[in-house]
Amino acid sequence: MIGKQGNGSKWHGWGPNRKKEKRGKVYCGKRDIAIPPGATIEELLNDRYMNYSEFALKMGFSEEVDVNRLIKGEIKIDEAMARRLQNILGGTYVFWQNLESNYREKLNRKI
Repeated sequence: MIGKQGNGSKWHGWGPNRKKEKRGKVYCGKRDIAIPPGATIEELLNDRYMNYSEFALKMGFSEEVDVNRLIKGEIKIDEAMARRLQNILGGTYVFWQNLESNYREKLNRKI
């Protein structure tokens, strides 16, 4: 049954013009969801079996609370932090800065 869902309705795919509703607002696909760079950081920490304490120490944070705030998107990634992330988790500092700027841009669009 290609092209149909189990309920018999036709499935038209998730192309860029396919809209879905979420909490009373209409968003267009996953591109409009503001995902903090912390989601990527958390994935990479899990992949490396690195806990928050170890990561906080390597990042030069005073406590694990700062790691939680970074992961939630409450702390902005500046160039210095992006360079530390590059050294600890990989990727380039430009990659980390782009994640941050894209996240902040999407947050501002939703307001």
